[in-house]
Amino acid sequence: MKTPRTPTSLVPIVAAIMALTLAGCTPSGQETTSPLPSTGAAPSTTDPNQPFDWGPMAVVPPPEGTDLALAEGVIRITDTCVVLNWTLGATLLYWPADRARWVPESNTIQFANSDGTFANVHNGARVAIGGSGDSVADGGLPGDEWVNSMSWIVPPDPACPLDQRWGVGYVEAN
Repeated sequence: MKTPRTPTSLVPIVAAIMALTLAGCTPSGQETTSPLPSTGAAPSTTDPNQPFDWGPMAVVPPPEGTDLALAEGVIRITDTCVVLNWTLGATLLYWPADRARWVPESNTIQFANSDGTFANVHNGARVAIGGSGDSVADGGLPGDEWVNSMSWIVPPDPACPLDQRWGVGYVEAN
């Protein structure tokens, strides 16, 4: 019996995919190394023996699904808040605990998209963010009431802009 062979027309494509995989990149240039712990599970945030630094991030428990409405703008990371500056103004971003990590050494956020891509977000980064949001102007709850209505791992700092907010579901950093 003959051994199956890869058609020669596929050899360059297979070689390119292997090279990108070994280099840790996708064709778009985003990293493919996971920001999640090697176990693939989010660190426990309720176990005092496993503290986790979320930095200035507002963090929610993992959602059951992901909305993908699009918001594009510039990330601003301060000591207390992570916001998106875009056409609607400064909007608080809140992150799912199972796919986002704060990296204090570089003051960046690493985010694992559900399609297997990863994004590293730093202050001043231009981003396209999928997710969903609401605001007081659109009939949403006032900021403090909204915070109290949510389930949080880390609630936003009260000094953050709370009247306009966006739950992150996908990140593409430019």
